[in-house]
Formats: sequence, C-alpha cells, structure tokens
Amino acid sequence: MKKIITLILCTTMLSSCSLAQKLGFDTYDYMSETVTSLHDNNGDVASNVSEILDILTTDSIELITFENMTDAIKSYRDAVLTYMLETNYLKYSGNTELIERAAREYPQYNITQIIPQSEFESTMYRYFGGSVKITHKDGGRFKYLSGVSAYISSVMPAPDTLETEITYIGETDKTYRVKFRVHSDIAISDEYFALIIKRDDGTLYIKKLLKSADLA
Repeated sequence: MKKIITLILCTTMLSSCSLAQKLGFDTYDYMSETVTSLHDNNGDVASNVSEILDILTTDSIELITFENMTDAIKSYRDAVLTYMLETNYLKYSGNTELIERAAREYPQYNITQIIPQSEFESTMYRYFGGSVKITHKDGGRFKYLSGVSAYISSVMPAPDTLETEITYIGETDKTYRVKFRVHSDIAISDEYFALIIKRDDGTLYIKKLLKSADLA
C-alpha cells in the first residue's frame, strides 16, 4: 500500500510540474545551484546588477519582499512606473498624440505625461521575468486610464537620492546571488537578498527578493 501511495504522489508531482511548464511557469530550482565564483562588489558585474536593482529603489529604503512575478507586480507597480517616468520623462511627456487622445477621453484630468500599458508590461517582464497576465489598475501615485490603455500621474517624479550598496555577489550557472543595502541621506536599510537570473541573451531579471535574515 505504501508503495502504491508513493507512486501516486510521484506521478501527481510529475504531472503538476509538466502542466506548470506547459503553462509557462518556470519550475527550475535555481536556489539549488552551487556558487562557483564571487565578484567584486564594485566591479563590472556589480554595475550591471545595480542597474537591475535600481527599479526597486525609487522612493524608500524599505523594500517589499516577493518570491514570484505576481507578487512583484502587486508590490512594485508604482515603483516601476516611477522608474520609467524618471528615466524617460521626455519620452512620456512628449507623446503628444496619446496625451491629446487621453485629454479628449478624460477632460477632468490635466495630462502632461502618459505611459502606455504595453510599455509598462514589457518593462515588468524585462525586470521580473515570467509571462503571467498583468492586470492593470490604479496605483498609489498613478491612475490607469482604460479608455486609452495607459497610466498617468499628476506628480512630477522627484530626483532619486537613494543608493544601492552591494555587499555580496555569488555566481552560479544560471544566477547571481546578490546581497545589498539601500542608503538614503539619513538612513540605511536592512540587508536584502536578490536572486537574479541570467537570460540566454545576456540580460538579467529579478526572480526573488528576500531579507537576508530570512534566508534558510
């Protein structure tokens, strides 16, 4: 009987993994890989990694942890939109055709910059991987306009004064294991751990964010 139950459980697990893979979920156990090399906290790898982490640190040294893309979308919608507006303000304030269309559709708003939902989606996939469907809705600082499929904000993004200090970078076959802190002018965050995945094309994305103290 025990052998039969074990066989059923194994078959169920294999079927679940197969279904997850067919649905586009990444079931690979990245955390099981062995660290094969360490990198300088101020070197070229650290510079590339810092560019990825910058999207998390737009307005606070306290970061919300996540273990999948769905949670990342929920927690970092405003941060990603803020990052996009900060780094491409001229682009999103200069999209006059879409701004004028949105102004006609929503005359109650003073629209001076606008971010198309397609560009928000591509940015989320670029930085957080995955292929889950993104649900669009209002955030804390951004409003979603379904009539033109775009986001607007009435607040001009403040200059980002936060800095990321990398304290550890370990490399495995498919990942970088990164520990870091976030600095403001007056405070320093707890140490965080980011599992960063290396894509085949050389780009990176954040798979998981935890507090270092919570690592098993």
